[in-house]
Amino acid sequence: MEKNLFYVVMDHLPKIPQELVDIALDRVKSKELPATASTHQKDQNPIYERNFTRNGVTKLSRSNPRWGLEDVFSDWINKNITTEWKQLGVSTSIILKGSPHFVSEELNVDQVPHTDETRHYTLMYLLAKGNEDQYTSWYQEPGYPLQRKRDVIMWESDHLKKLGSVIFPTQTWVMLNTNILHNAENVKNERIAIHVGLEVDPFGVFMRTEPYADTPVL
Repeated sequence: MEKNLFYVVMDHLPKIPQELVDIALDRVKSKELPATASTHQKDQNPIYERNFTRNGVTKLSRSNPRWGLEDVFSDWINKNITTEWKQLGVSTSIILKGSPHFVSEELNVDQVPHTDETRHYTLMYLLAKGNEDQYTSWYQEPGYPLQRKRDVIMWESDHLKKLGSVIFPTQTWVMLNTNILHNAENVKNERIAIHVGLEVDPFGVFMRTEPYADTPVL
């Protein structure tokens, strides 16, 4: 397994049993998803409106409500994946249609580039995609280190250098380095995924070349 800085497909890890997948899907689909940022809080992250500028145009970022799965997934994750997790959750992708920046599901398809707020790494297991050509991209802000601190949000994104993009398969574990600016793009309708939030890299798959930072490189 080749080491890199961005992601590693962990297809040697076991697939999630269907009975647990069904529980995760039911948890998402049983929730009333919000139209505006003021009506709902996720179990693991609050929803709030994020607008960002790309190509000189202000766009509405997609949001990713996430609900905890610790009550039903802990035993299986501990036995089959890792015991070094911080959060277990299932997320979906929505657009806040009550926002004045909402245009349409077809045009509001991207997430604002960011680093994650609650974890350094995540193991992601995509359950469903509304379209097959959804992809994840990574960026670097000129003059700044590649690996940033938590919860960095690029409200202005035109100056970012895109480092690469990839389409992830469903029903397969992928480990992501969420300390690097990243986003999900071209998401039309749903994107449901299970996440195992991590403070450390228990598999040793990522290279660390620098500390997490948020100051310009002189």
